[in-house]
Amino acid sequence: PLITIITPVYDTSVPWLEEAVESVLAQAYENWELLLIDDGSSASDLLNALPGLAARDRRITIGRLGEHKGISAASNQGLGLARGEWVTFLDHDDVMEPDALFEVVRLLRTHPNADLIYSDEDKLAENGYDAPLFKPDWSPDFLLSYNYVGHLTVVRREIVQKVGGFRSEFDGAQDYDLFLRVIEQSDRIHHIPRVLYHWRRSEA
Repeated sequence: PLITIITPVYDTSVPWLEEAVESVLAQAYENWELLLIDDGSSASDLLNALPGLAARDRRITIGRLGEHKGISAASNQGLGLARGEWVTFLDHDDVMEPDALFEVVRLLRTHPNADLIYSDEDKLAENGYDAPLFKPDWSPDFLLSYNYVGHLTVVRREIVQKVGGFRSEFDGAQDYDLFLRVIEQSDRIHHIPRVLYHWRRSEA
């Protein structure tokens, strides 16, 4: 299956965005597309860098909002451009493991009717990886306590569209809001017990 990776970009540190893109280019599973959605950035170094990042691979596309509208609006712009049966969300300063998408597709071989897949994660700090989060298998009660699903999360695009995508009034917790609506539609949710996503932690 084609997997669409949606990355809203807003005045990102160019080296951090380059690391995020590099982690996508390094994926062992190659049938992906990366949508970098510029959310009205004003940083000239970032705006100058975006065309060069897109030129690195034909699977990378740049989308633009024109003005700053927030992460939900940028993510919805990505959903509108997405061609993949599956969508996942990569923050503009985070990093995926090289086998992240491979592990997702491997799970789909045994669970082809899955609708939402999530993995373990950790933090990416200045001194390396830290604070691994080893999650339980699917627990709807636990999800009502907090967004333990987090990253890496891959969702069937059809369901994301059915529930209406992201809602700007929940910016900051927009993924939690989305997942709560997704689980009203499906209980075919699976956990990959492996750290596949590194969530950057910094003062910024």
